[in-house]
Amino acid sequence: MTPIWTLVNNCIVIACIVATSVYAGISDDMSTYDGVSYSVAVCLFFLWSYAMLQFGHDLSQFNERPLYFSPTLFPIYKYNPKINDVEDHYKPTTVWICGLVLLVFWGFFTNYALGPEWLGAVISIGV
Repeated sequence: MTPIWTLVNNCIVIACIVATSVYAGISDDMSTYDGVSYSVAVCLFFLWSYAMLQFGHDLSQFNERPLYFSPTLFPIYKYNPKINDVEDHYKPTTVWICGLVLLVFWGFFTNYALGPEWLGAVISIGV
């Protein structure tokens, strides 16, 4: 069962993203592109903040709970001294990759919404 604070934090993050989207939808001075861009920026902020905090937490615990990586990106394992075994540890990397995928979709939307046709392609290639 997940702790209550995890559920509260998830609800706050979802509320912030939805509030940004709703404000962008009802605001007369904001275009659809601006609204989508603000919503993506808020979502990316929360996703990557979570991933960076988890990466920092992993680095601070590296001596007691080391990480084991495969030659490819996955699988990733983290040692758990309580059970004296390794566990799957995909969440920080998966959240970071979700942010990159969100940026690629935003790049495609930029390609559709903005004037120079090459700008969205440059953003997608940069990601």
